[in-house]
Amino acid sequence: MAYNKENLLKRIIEAQEIVLEQQRLRKGVPLTCIFRETIRPQFHISYSTFNRWMGVNAKAKLAKIEAEREKRNKMK
Repeated sequence: MAYNKENLLKRIIEAQEIVLEQQRLRKGVPLTCIFRETIRPQFHISYSTFNRWMGVNAKAKLAKIEAEREKRNKMK
């Protein structure tokens, strides 16, 4: 099977969901605090990578990959 970014997208979605949950629970806390306290210890990424991940529409990209996989499987 060819390499794709499916696992990376799943990690990005997980990080985005954690940030949304933290923002819901702790209103007014800046993203830098959420990054330092929650994201960095769990994902071991830099702040610039974190910012890039927050700007990715990972759910749409993952859905596209899964649709392409399903289309390929139907062709077989």
